[in-house]
Amino acid sequence: MANYEIGNVNSLEVQYEANPRISLVNAAVAESDGEVILYVPSPRESPKASLIAGHHRRFSIMAKEVHQVAVPSMSVASLLEAYQIEHVHILQIDTEGMDYDLLNWFFDADVPPAMINFENLHLGRRERLASRELVRTNGYWWIEPSQDTFAIKEFLARPGSGL
Repeated sequence: MANYEIGNVNSLEVQYEANPRISLVNAAVAESDGEVILYVPSPRESPKASLIAGHHRRFSIMAKEVHQVAVPSMSVASLLEAYQIEHVHILQIDTEGMDYDLLNWFFDADVPPAMINFENLHLGRRERLASRELVRTNGYWWIEPSQDTFAIKEFLARPGSGL
């Protein structure tokens, strides 16, 4: 495994260093703490990086162009604990095919966000159906306007809720 730099972390640090409400975490959110392999198609295609080994095939990217990078990982529970997060108002997920897993990890951590927007584009049919059922059974109304699913807690969407 080569030492391979993904994006420019320093530019994010410079952009957000003066904002005390933002904490940059240089880790992948994964099932457990430790280290995971991130599959990065190329420096210019790093937004298509994924924890799923074969994800690059969706974009007709050759396997020889994909770099395997070991990156630190944190579970959702550890991330919430480390930053003392008790409530999540809006959860935005775009994890190149891992969106359903991340949803499950948030619900397992017992911190249900008020609103969730996640990319369903890279989910298989089974995971897309399961994600709909997951948000429904956790008390959300949901819509799929395009390649995303937007879910809001039912009590927030009811008339008279103050929205």
